[in-house]
Amino acid sequence: MGLNKIGNIVNLLAIRPRSFKSYNSVLRKREKQIKKIVIYAYYHSEFYRNLYNLHKIDINNFKIQDLPIVTKNDILTYYDKVLTNNEISYEEVCNFVNNGETSLLKGKYGVFSSGGSSGVRCHIPYDEKGLYTVNALTVLRSGLVKLGLRQRIAFLGGVNHTNNTGSLKKNGIFKNQVQIETLPLFISEDEVIERLNQFQPSTIAAYSYMIRNLAVQKISGKLRANPSRLRCGGTPFSQNDKQIVKEAFGTLPYENYGASESLLIASDCKIHEGMHINEDCYFVEFLDTKDKSLGDLRLSEGILVTNLYNKIFPLIRYKFDDRIVYSEGKCKCGSSFRKIVTVKGRENDFFVFYSSDKKEHQIHPIEFSNRILKIPSVKEYRLIQDKPDGLVIHISAKEVNECGELSNTITDIISTYLLATIGRKVPIEIKYFNELKKDSVSGKLVPFITMSKWRFFQDKIEQTFSQRHIQ
Repeated sequence: MGLNKIGNIVNLLAIRPRSFKSYNSVLRKREKQIKKIVIYAYYHSEFYRNLYNLHKIDINNFKIQDLPIVTKNDILTYYDKVLTNNEISYEEVCNFVNNGETSLLKGKYGVFSSGGSSGVRCHIPYDEKGLYTVNALTVLRSGLVKLGLRQRIAFLGGVNHTNNTGSLKKNGIFKNQVQIETLPLFISEDEVIERLNQFQPSTIAAYSYMIRNLAVQKISGKLRANPSRLRCGGTPFSQNDKQIVKEAFGTLPYENYGASESLLIASDCKIHEGMHINEDCYFVEFLDTKDKSLGDLRLSEGILVTNLYNKIFPLIRYKFDDRIVYSEGKCKCGSSFRKIVTVKGRENDFFVFYSSDKKEHQIHPIEFSNRILKIPSVKEYRLIQDKPDGLVIHISAKEVNECGELSNTITDIISTYLLATIGRKVPIEIKYFNELKKDSVSGKLVPFITMSKWRFFQDKIEQTFSQRHIQ
């Protein structure tokens, strides 16, 4: 038996299903893992050694809350100094990703890349042991793979997913059990449907809005694939979307929360009442507006994640701006791991409008999407706030002849909501497209572009349109 297979089996035994684990024993072991990763980072990463010395941290006697917060800007600025060995460099990692490699970097490092929808891409390397843990989490907790069965998995994602799925395939656990088809979203929707019909996947993994779009195609009869498992993440999933998916496929999707910096932070269970934090692989802290710890059932202003298994590129108290509500207590599935019950998005994901008395109102995009998605003739949409007092809505209609009536319907619905929320109407401009352009890097349809993101996206979205309606 090869070392690759042995390593995966060892991790499968360690990352057992959540309900099999004593929560208190997990917490005790996690405390030891935190100390190990901090000490390892201090002695092997120049970035962490300098950072902890600057803050006068005693690595032999510390509480994790004493450690300074690390941001994406920090790791991108000091990338090579964050790395704990000199076998690879930032330049080599970038070249590897940009070349679209589907193997392992230098034969032993997996690289997972973010889509860059926030404006900055980030490439995170994992060593062989780190990949074993990723594999174990994927098999036992993500809802992606059912152990012991031969499966056909379709990944719908951006160009970066070619590298991500390649890292998993080459690491051994999927070599014989799973056949993987990667469908980048720079191809047309018709081609996606055609390839899924040919491939006939048993599992589909995609961003949430993609699963919803596939459900619509399934109901219409165009999609003939019959997956028994669905995995989604990356974008908010409304209750309305979930019902459409269940109607189409007869099952609810397994939702996951994570990022390329820390894969599979939390994952759904069979109860589908929240995503359990993988407490044995991550330490997650929820923050208030002053970066202090926040209790459960309250909306955080950000989170800090400490990855306990990625030793080649340690991320300790790494900050995400996601606004999240979590809960404590035992789940019906048997697990006592904390659950993420709501992901509201990031602080810069909110639309900002002002009432007539100059009071600021932050509106989450889902307030608009829940209303627009109830209109049957809407195929795809994008909301853009390119100036403080206005809203641009890009629409792809199911039928071209529906555009005129659709303009009035959307304008009335959004105007009524804004009037009730901020006390006045705002100018709304509607533009129509046959198909909305996807982000060229991530392959995502970016449905919401707020003022804070407009500068980054303005050169990446549609420059022409077929019809315009302004009110």
